[in-house]
Amino acid sequence: MVSTDELQFYATQSPFTDPGRFGFLFDHAPEDERDLARWVRNVQFHEVYAAQAGLDLPDEAAGDPATCDGVVRYLEPTLERIVARDNRPLDCERPKNKCFIGLCRDYAALLCALLRHQGRPARVRCGFAFYFEPDATFGADHWVTEVWDAAQDRWRLVDSELDPDLPQHRNITVDPFDLPRDRFQVAATAWRLYRDGKVDPGIYGVLGTDIAGAWFMAGNVLRDVAALNKLELTVFDWWGLGTALSLAGQVEDRQCAVIDTLAAASADEAFDFASVRRLYDSYPEARPSNPIKGWPKGMEVDFALPLD
Repeated sequence: MVSTDELQFYATQSPFTDPGRFGFLFDHAPEDERDLARWVRNVQFHEVYAAQAGLDLPDEAAGDPATCDGVVRYLEPTLERIVARDNRPLDCERPKNKCFIGLCRDYAALLCALLRHQGRPARVRCGFAFYFEPDATFGADHWVTEVWDAAQDRWRLVDSELDPDLPQHRNITVDPFDLPRDRFQVAATAWRLYRDGKVDPGIYGVLGTDIAGAWFMAGNVLRDVAALNKLELTVFDWWGLGTALSLAGQVEDRQCAVIDTLAAASADEAFDFASVRRLYDSYPEARPSNPIKGWPKGMEVDFALPLD
């Protein structure tokens, strides 16, 4: 049973999804999620697809996803970059080299912001996608948007990054506006499958790299729980318990117990909003705190975010 408190909480912006002085860009946004997803893709392009296309990027665009100071984790400065490169309304498709060059989290956060601007409950989810490879055997680190469907009285997973016009996505068969829960596993669901001995943690990680395993799965549980508490950071970001996991590359028994508790409240089959909020306060080491440690582009950096 989804409570009124849960819906009201996710119907308002977070510090990270607030468009700030660029909110006027959202004022005439369509309600249809397919149109909203096109708006998202009009102004953003994933850095991996940009590299694969050999896109000639200006210096400022090439640096978007690698920014180490945390600024572009907030939507207002992201929109500032978008408008500086092309000040047309968001329903106008930009040349790819004029887009914000982002990551999956940025697609998810912008769609979430557009929905919240309309007062619609939405949240960013961190997990693993089993649809980017033909054999669907690897759970790729990925972020999507979860939107409340009032007509169906349920939450739906939406992937605004998936583009039927992009060669890399033409053979993907999932419905991007209602992702099956086994093809996109939220981090806690994946973790519980691992802890129950049903999956190999080595199949969960960052596609195209050797970053995989239980320690990374645990980190995504922390990131997902943070996002569920409206602190939508990125795959590059580690803090507290997460930093220890990333440095060690393994999960100790005590750390497993914390992740187990968080996952028990945030997994699909057992989601409990009140517990997600309460546990966030109960485990300060799991809550985002400064310094944030990041490894964008392989660079190890520490930086601070205005998290309060």
